[in-house]
Amino acid sequence: MSAGLDNLKHIVVLMMENRSFDHMLGALKAQDARIDGLTGNESNPDTTGALVKVQPLADYQGQLDPDPDHHFPGVDLQLFGGTQGNGRVANMQGFVKSYYQQQRNVALRGRGREHIANFMLERCRVCR
Repeated sequence: MSAGLDNLKHIVVLMMENRSFDHMLGALKAQDARIDGLTGNESNPDTTGALVKVQPLADYQGQLDPDPDHHFPGVDLQLFGGTQGNGRVANMQGFVKSYYQQQRNVALRGRGREHIANFMLERCRVCR
């Protein structure tokens, strides 16, 4: 690591809509364990309950069409995975299910997998 990086205190990342830290920079954990990023074991269940593991398959644009649901019921499903009632905890286990529900098209059942894609370090220009 460059000597100057030891003095770095803050990094500001500006990104497009529907991107997260893990989506853009989560793979950096493999290079520096201090980064709270991806281990590669993260997953999200699809509508059949099968676990979809995070994969380094993200595109720069146009991957999610239609756009993920931003309305309250969709975001609630994304955050709480369908759990209802008092005392529930955000488990972040409903992203693939929410994306599938937007069109309810069996042919698109696997399309929600793009929700948990991230960039390989080789494709992230800033990380080089």
